[in-house]
Amino acid sequence: MSKEQIQRLRALSEKRENLHGTKLYGMLMNLATTHYAVNRNYREFSIAITNFEGNIAIWDVKKRNELQTFLREISRLLHNYLSSTFSLIRHTSKLCNDLRCNELRKEYDKKVSDFNSNDCVFFIKDLRNFVQHVGLPPPTASISPVHHNVGFRSRILLSKQRLLSWKGWKAGSKRYIHASQDIDLKVVINQYQSLLNQFYMWFYQRVIQQDPREFEEFAKIDREIAKLGAELEKIMYTPEQVDSKIEPINAEKASDAKT
Repeated sequence: MSKEQIQRLRALSEKRENLHGTKLYGMLMNLATTHYAVNRNYREFSIAITNFEGNIAIWDVKKRNELQTFLREISRLLHNYLSSTFSLIRHTSKLCNDLRCNELRKEYDKKVSDFNSNDCVFFIKDLRNFVQHVGLPPPTASISPVHHNVGFRSRILLSKQRLLSWKGWKAGSKRYIHASQDIDLKVVINQYQSLLNQFYMWFYQRVIQQDPREFEEFAKIDREIAKLGAELEKIMYTPEQVDSKIEPINAEKASDAKT
């Protein structure tokens, strides 16, 4: 790499740091990190439920301790998921405020209003409050025959009666609770996650559309920096090249040196 290319790389790096697009990108990446936590918690919860559904042996009366341990783990995973969704919502609202765009804010508020009008969303929000003010609702395991007694269906439930003992549920949450005999955790978490995915697919695209030139300039400079960086790596020694330039130790010389 020539001296001019190195100077170009430095100049581009400095320019990138001062771009408005870089600031916007950083803000979105911070939000994406929180979003990643939600998705990761959702995945861990889903994997645990899937493993439970396929584990008929856990219903053996001799494995009651294993079942109780699993239910405790489900409570932990539920807590992590609910907490991370709360953080994501707060971080998104702050990002929208920091962007200082009235048009975006109006669209965001409308989307949030639509999102919050769903009874499942009401329930998840109130369930988070329930966990904070009352405690984690103990999940129960259920197994029942399906398809004319050919096979079984295993589920993790929250007791309707226990949930309704709390007076803090809003109308939408009550409708959701009353719609079923008990709350199937897999169903409600999957439903909420789907709604969340739809909302954030819109939000990320909308923020980028707000300042497309800023993002395009950032992306263009970032690509050029990456290209120059790759050229710089080509002329640097790889670990294998460095090792090849180290003179091998002569066993006899080493022995003489010790004596």
